[in-house]
Amino acid sequence: MASQALVSSSLTSSVETARQLFGGGKAGFGSRKSSSFVVKAASSQPPVKQGADRQLWFASKQSLSYLDGSLPGDYGFDPLGLSDPEGAGGFIDPNWLAYGEVFNGRFAMLGAVGAIAPEIFGKLGLIPPETALPWFQTGVIPPAGTYNYWADSYTLFVMEMAFMGFAEHRRAQDYYNPGSMGKQYFLGFEKYLGGTASTN
Repeated sequence: MASQALVSSSLTSSVETARQLFGGGKAGFGSRKSSSFVVKAASSQPPVKQGADRQLWFASKQSLSYLDGSLPGDYGFDPLGLSDPEGAGGFIDPNWLAYGEVFNGRFAMLGAVGAIAPEIFGKLGLIPPETALPWFQTGVIPPAGTYNYWADSYTLFVMEMAFMGFAEHRRAQDYYNPGSMGKQYFLGFEKYLGGTASTN
């Protein structure tokens, strides 16, 4: 009883809040109440960089020498010196890190699809039941069970490292020399591999 009363009161308060936000009228599927609003910028000035008084997370003198608060989310935390324009020796620069994060996000989205799709396709009967596994039974978490692939997990790991290493090496070459991948012979696919070194 108490739980029903709690749910009922929370639903009532949610409806009342929605009515207050959207004009106080009763909502209906047939109602066509028009409303207009104007969005204005709070300020036309560019954002001011955070100064030395900003919150710092385990900052060091070295990291504060180049992390001056001009970047979003700059709390001075850089124990590996990845954002140091000089300490990285030119191997890792902030642009490369931003370029890499775009690809990390794309791989994460592909991974989410790869985790969800087998379950959906299995329930629709589009793939064999033995391959319609939940993602946690595919070998990602060994105690949860593994699928018996065509090769042992060590062989698959080495192959994955080789193929991904090759792809990442070519991506790095395209970043440092835009368009260079379209000039190297690659089984007749050169015209499709021109690359742009663009992050979008």
